[in-house]
Amino acid sequence: MSEDVVKLKGLLFSSDAQVLSVMNQVLDNFEIETEVCIELSSALDAVSNTKLDTLIMDWTGSDDSIQILNAMRNSAQNAKSTVLAMVTGDLEVQSATKAGANFIIYKPVNVDQATRFLRASYGNMLMQRRRAVRCSVDIPVTADVIGTGPVEGKIVYLSVRGLAFQCRHAMQVDQHLAMAFKLPGTAALIHVNGKVVNVATPDDQTRAGVSFSSVPPKEFTVLEEWMSNHSPKLPSQLIAPDNRPTAS
Repeated sequence: MSEDVVKLKGLLFSSDAQVLSVMNQVLDNFEIETEVCIELSSALDAVSNTKLDTLIMDWTGSDDSIQILNAMRNSAQNAKSTVLAMVTGDLEVQSATKAGANFIIYKPVNVDQATRFLRASYGNMLMQRRRAVRCSVDIPVTADVIGTGPVEGKIVYLSVRGLAFQCRHAMQVDQHLAMAFKLPGTAALIHVNGKVVNVATPDDQTRAGVSFSSVPPKEFTVLEEWMSNHSPKLPSQLIAPDNRPTAS
């Protein structure tokens, strides 16, 4: 099991000095590594090209707000990340909710309010991080590739959403396949169906990124538990029973 510690990562988009002062303090308490952006261009670059667990933003309902949130949701790595919107009135609540914000708080905010705000959303961030994390593995497997037949290879990365399959056979994006494999250190057999979403050819081998399309529910639960036990650890003060941020 890995003993690495991983921190959540966030982006704070605001030019409000009071918001920056409060949120920076609270984000430090939660040990969320946060980049602060006050310019539209830098925020768009961050949500499009950096893996983020959360976006915390002043929501005005303007084109800037909508552009940033749209870019977040259109990014493959951040499409399901948690968005927290800070608003000044009911009209902003409606527009932020419609655009896809997960949690909303009214301004001005103080430390106590912001802390409750982060606690309410933390469970969602943690759930998405656990679903996104992947583990390095070495699992021999035979994939039944539709239209091709059996292909020998191995799984080199595994997550609850997909895997990386390495072999010496040419693979193509959109190919469908099925495979069954045992999780390392267990007798649990996991059956998956999936689709190839990307292909790379390092060192004269093929590495296909496979997104799961179906996993039997009971086996999916086993996979989630195994991944939870073999994923990098979060800071201990955030997951200890007496101080665990909770979702409302």
